[in-house]
Amino acid sequence: MGFLAAASDFTPATVTYHCGHLKAAGLITRERRGQYVVARRTASGQALVTLLSG
Repeated sequence: MGFLAAASDFTPATVTYHCGHLKAAGLITRERRGQYVVARRTASGQALVTLLSG
């Protein structure tokens, strides 16, 4: 979450909040790896990105 926060210029708390909603919608998964949390798009999340990218 820290990397995403730095890359998007938001606080880690804001990124965590929004990723929670994306996870609840089935658009991403989150996996803890030691001190890091890795977020990945699901197939549904990728389909949405593709649809919105035109």
